[in-house]
Amino acid sequence: MKSKATYEWCCEYVDSNGDIVDCDFSEKLSDIYPARRKDYQPTFCLIRNYGNDDDGLLDRGYAYATEYYFDSGQKVPSPKFNQLLKLQH
Repeated sequence: MKSKATYEWCCEYVDSNGDIVDCDFSEKLSDIYPARRKDYQPTFCLIRNYGNDDDGLLDRGYAYATEYYFDSGQKVPSPKFNQLLKLQH
C-alpha cells in the first residue's frame, strides 16, 4: 500500500519552566486558534504524519513558526508555512 503524508495543527501549552502541560490537535487551524487556555503560553506547530493503513504511522515531524523544514527533514508546504508565519507574535 502506498504511504501518504497528512497534516495536523497542534497548540502546545507551555508552563514557566518550558514544559508542555497540555496540547490541542486538529486538522483545521481555526479549531485551535486562538488558544483556548489562557493560563499557559501557547505554542503552535504543524505536524506531518506519514504512513499507510497496512504499516501505520511510519514517520512524524514537527515544524514551528519560521521553520522551513519539519524536524524529520521534509519541507513544509508553502500554504502551511504561510499559516505558521501568521501565528508568530
